This record gives sequence, structure tokens and C-alpha cells, in this order.
Amino acid sequence: MKYTLDELMAELSVARFPERWRDFFGEVMADFDVRGCELTDPSYYDRLQAEYAPFEASLALFRAAAAEVGRSEPLSRFLALLARAVEDRGEIRADFAALDMPRSPAGGPSLAHDMLPGLAVVSGIPDAVARMRARGIPEETVLSSIRSIEKTVDAHRLRYGGNPGFHLFYWHQLTLDGRLFFVGRLQIEFPAVFPAAAVVYRHRDGRTVALADGITLHRTGYALGAKNFEDEEGAWTPTVTETEAAFCGHPYDARGYVERETVSLPKDEWAPVLQKGDTVVSIHIPGGSKLDDALVGDTVVSIREFLAAYFPEHECRAFYCYSWMMDPQLDEMLGDGANITKFRRRFHPLTVKSAGRGIYNFIFHRMEAEVPTEELPENTSFQRKLKEKFRAGGAIYEMQGYFF
Repeated sequence: MKYTLDELMAELSVARFPERWRDFFGEVMADFDVRGCELTDPSYYDRLQAEYAPFEASLALFRAAAAEVGRSEPLSRFLALLARAVEDRGEIRADFAALDMPRSPAGGPSLAHDMLPGLAVVSGIPDAVARMRARGIPEETVLSSIRSIEKTVDAHRLRYGGNPGFHLFYWHQLTLDGRLFFVGRLQIEFPAVFPAAAVVYRHRDGRTVALADGITLHRTGYALGAKNFEDEEGAWTPTVTETEAAFCGHPYDARGYVERETVSLPKDEWAPVLQKGDTVVSIHIPGGSKLDDALVGDTVVSIREFLAAYFPEHECRAFYCYSWMMDPQLDEMLGDGANITKFRRRFHPLTVKSAGRGIYNFIFHRMEAEVPTEELPENTSFQRKLKEKFRAGGAIYEMQGYFF
């Protein structure tokens, strides 16, 4: 059956889709009518495995999902469109923001629907590998980077009752762009942009101070709108000012709050070294092994060497992390000897508006939609401590952090 774009989306109950898809819809459908969609052929994944080896454990699952999609002409046509959109590296993120993925009509698990985004993502592996190889990235790093795509299936199982699926379509655009790599214990995104509302200054003796610039704050100095910091009475928005002799503003403290008292940093002693928009390496913490402090230290050295060797045209100003692990409240909860504490203390924390839900993903394996506290598992001492804090109305916040 032939469809218009609107008819196809209506058939799949997709309420939102990018308008620009109209530009190539006819071309993609004409090709589909002649050749079908190769991504619905299980042997496509065999060929992908033979050439790039992206699957360690999920080849059979991807093959089965492809065959299942192939039994539905509307889903097959949608997959062909999505794979075409993935080719447009400058547009795909905006596409995703304007797109609803097809969902199972019955509302429950569906291999075809739940794995559909993953089939489109892996279609981008050949070009992603070519991008990395063009930079001379070592094959070991290329392989570990593309294999991170497959691990999304395991994360989906943890969060959705053991059912396979693929829910990180947007995230893995970084992989397809050749910007997400495993180096040692950590995963890095590079180049990335420093997004914090701060200007960081370094003293000639090596000390650093971050001054708040353009962030709206609760009266306590925490980001206005963060959970438990919604009251607007006394809210304020500090900015950095500059005189002929000094940089002036409100500093972030060791907790990531912003102080009411201003400081003046003499220009003959202090210089700006990091501000919003600067190039940074964004640190991500994959699961699977301990966050050993010595291994993290070795990894930081390896990252510096990696960037110098394969991205010499970029000046990396700092290391950056946005994570619940940046919250200094964890220090007291976990103790000085904990790996998370040691990792967090490498960074200078900065408050940012947060609902405090990120930790639900990674510690309780629940998605960020509201989950009643009493329904959260208590299988570890950390989970039990967190539940106690949540029962008392507290939260662990996603925060930003940086170090040099």
C-alpha cells in the first residue's frame, strides 16, 4: 500500500514528525517500493557484524527485531525514513526533538516498536567508523565506542521489566558523530561545550574561583526551580562585572551554592580561564565496574594524551561533568573512602536547576518519571540511605562540575 507522509504517520499514531521529512519522503518511498528497506533484512546485521563487530551479545536480538519490523509495512516505511534522517548529521537532533516514535497499539512491550530506534542507529555505524578512522583513532577505541550502542539494550531491560528495547536514540547520535569514546574507565564526549553560568578565573599561584554569571538563584544561593528551591521570594541573578582593575562577582562555594558576598579579583593576579561556550571534554561514567580512584587518575592522563594525539586542532579548556555524582551531599552519605566521593572531589561543583531525578535512573533503574518512594528497591545500603533521604523530602541533585 502506498501512503502520503501524513497517512503513514496517522497509521502509526505518530502525532509529531519533522516537517523537513516532506523534502525526501517521496525519494525514500520510491526507493522502498523498488527495494524495500534493507534494515528489515536480518542478514544486514550479519554483514554489519562481519565488517565492524558491533555486537557482543545482541546480534540475534537485532536480527529478530528487524524481521519483526519487516512484517509491518508501515513500520518498515517509517524505519526507512528514520534511517534516511540519521544520514543528515546536522539535522537529526532537531528531528528527534520534533518526533514521536511509533508505539505499540496495545501499549505493552513490542519488539518491533521498542527496538525500532536501535535499528536506525546501527545503520549509521559504517559512517561513524569511517569518521573515527579518518582521525586515526585506534581500532580498539573505535570498537569499544560502537559497542556502546548495543549496551543500551541492557539498560532498557533494567528499566522496563526485563523487556528488550532501545531508548537512547538521541544519546547515540554522539557515537555516530564520532564524538563519544571509551578511554580507560570513563566515557568522554569531545568536543563538548561548557554550558555553566559561570566564569572561572585562575590566580597566578594556581588557585581558581568561579563567579556566577546569569543564573537565577533561590535566596539560599541554589538554582531557582530546583526541587525544594522553587520559592521565588528573594530570588536574584548575579552577573560578573569588570572594572579597569578587577573582575567582580559572586563566587560559587564548595557546595556549589553561590555566595551573597561579592569578591574582587585583581587583574594583575587573576585571569579568566573558562567560560560558557568554551571547548571542554565532557565526562560520562559508564556502569559495569568500580569507579576505582587510581584507575580514574590513570584515565585522566590517558584522556589528555588521546586528545593531544587525535584532536590537536581543539584547545580543551577543562574537564566537565553533569551528573548526580557531582552533589556534595553524597560525601556525607557515602564517606571519605567511597569511590564516588573521591571522584566527585576532583570537580568544583556548580548548582543548576534540577528535579533530582537522575539518580533514579542509575541507582534504582527507574526512568525519570515520578516513582513513589516506597516502590523503590532497597537491595543495597546506598539504596536504603537514599530512600531514607527521599522519605524526609530531600533530594540528590544533578549538578555541574569542572576541573583542569
